[in-house]
Amino acid sequence: MKISIQANQYQTIKIINDVLVFESYGNKINYGLENLKECYISEYDIEGAITLKILLKNNQTLHIQVRENVNEFRNLVSDLNEIINKYGETSINHNSSNKLLYSNEYNDLIYLGGHPSIPPSQEVRVLYIDSENISIRDIENVYNIPLSKVISYRIESKKEIEERVTLPRLLAFGIYALAIPKIDINIEKYLVIEVEELTNILTLVFSGPAIKKVFQIIHDYKLNNHSETGKLVIKKSLPIEELKGLKELLDLGIINLEEFEIKKKELLNL
Repeated sequence: MKISIQANQYQTIKIINDVLVFESYGNKINYGLENLKECYISEYDIEGAITLKILLKNNQTLHIQVRENVNEFRNLVSDLNEIINKYGETSINHNSSNKLLYSNEYNDLIYLGGHPSIPPSQEVRVLYIDSENISIRDIENVYNIPLSKVISYRIESKKEIEERVTLPRLLAFGIYALAIPKIDINIEKYLVIEVEELTNILTLVFSGPAIKKVFQIIHDYKLNNHSETGKLVIKKSLPIEELKGLKELLDLGIINLEEFEIKKKELLNL
């Protein structure tokens, strides 16, 4: 294989046989293709440029600012991930026993926050969605959000989210990355997923071109996964607001954990 693509005035990527050659600001560094771990597009800017990230098995990351030949670099992502698979490590570390439903190699689904263990940052990204989980990775760990724990899912504007979700919850879970876009809050849409985790109900927020596709994946999962009685394992019609209010009473110390669990079972008809 021989590839040579100019990324910008100062950076070029070349693949010659089994070696990736990264030329940057006059310096040339060679990497054996067997040392690649993952390749993905991490950022876009308003001028249409992208940032290509190549992760190596020694945890080093190459950051390549792509301002020329953008389409060629999008194709290169697929080519490099095929090479990574060839050397025995998939680009997303996906469990092959689960059916892969969505791969986020172009970073079309962006995590904005909502999970207390996964604060949003440049290093956090959605990896994939398979038949059981939404997988999100930070710089050290991979977190799986079970689809079976999703109790509601909506596509909403920032204004709709703020009207429905209390401000303390938004601030507590770091979702105010939503305040970053300087655009009409009624135009930009977000995928809002509410997930049951122990005694908590987490509100996870995502943006990006893939939110409608992911909404449909979750919707299909809910339709296709039935209990023995033929009903959805978790219904969209669960009393979400009542459960949220109950959890806030627990957090404030107005009720104890035992009282919370009793009332929760009553609301869920358990």
